[in-house]
Order: sequence, then C-alpha cells, then structure tokens
Amino acid sequence: MRASLGLLCLLGACDGAPAPLDASAPPADAGSDAGAPVRPPLGVYSEFLAYDAVEATLPDLAARGAALQVAVPSARIGEAALRSLLTAAGGAGVEVRVWLVLAREDGYWPNEDNLALFADEVIRLLDWLDAESLRAAAVVYDLEPSLVPPAQGSIRVS
Repeated sequence: MRASLGLLCLLGACDGAPAPLDASAPPADAGSDAGAPVRPPLGVYSEFLAYDAVEATLPDLAARGAALQVAVPSARIGEAALRSLLTAAGGAGVEVRVWLVLAREDGYWPNEDNLALFADEVIRLLDWLDAESLRAAAVVYDLEPSLVPPAQGSIRVS
C-alpha cells in the first residue's frame, strides 16, 4: 500500500468510508437523509514531502474529494516542481491551498517580528501564481510563535 493511501486510511478515508461530498447533491437536511451524519470534507497537509511525492498522491486525494494544503517555503516560490504539482492538481480536480512558510532563521511562520517580510513573500507568491496562470484556492496562514528564540534578556509575552 502506498504511503499516501495509508495516511488517508489512518484518517478514515479508505474503502468503506463515506464517499466524497457531491456538490450537486441536496444538503443533508433537505431530504430523506435527515439524521445521517454529515462529515466535513477531508483536507491533507503536506509540509516536508517533496513536491513530486505529493503529486503522486493526487489520484488518491481526488478519489476521496480531499483538498491539499501544501507548504511552500518562500525560497521555493517559482520552482518547476511546485508548478508541476499545482498544474497536475488542477488537472486532477484537487483543490490546493498554499501554506507559505519563511526560512527558519526568519521565524518560519508569520509572527509579530516578521510581518513585513511575510507580507512581501505572500505578494511574491501571488504574483508568481498569476504570472504562471496557476490556481490556489486559498493562502493558509499558520500562526505560531517564531522559531527564532528571543534575544537573551528579553521577555516575550504571548
């Protein structure tokens, strides 16, 4: 079994699990399925897998109606492998949400110390997506403390 399928099984999206949501179907409370459990759509995050490995999971994700949240380190904006993943996802009908992260030395996630840099990188990412005619359903922001430790002697209140 491929690792991607194993992950989806772990999340309860294997054979026997509910079929992907059908957008043309009436809402669960609008018909004879009243009382049936309504399951949220499946989303899978990928932070450290190579883009080609993520691309290989697209058939599994598409078969289950799952969205993909993929980390995009700012240094990788414009890479051919990212372009390939986004293009293939569009062709497979998999919604992609890009999750921008900075270099570790810049704090990785957006925080009070790097907002200007983060904003610049979001604009650069969006400009690249536009220039390449690529589609992302959303830009995901992961709000976490900075990976850069505070200067010695300073106090940070969260």
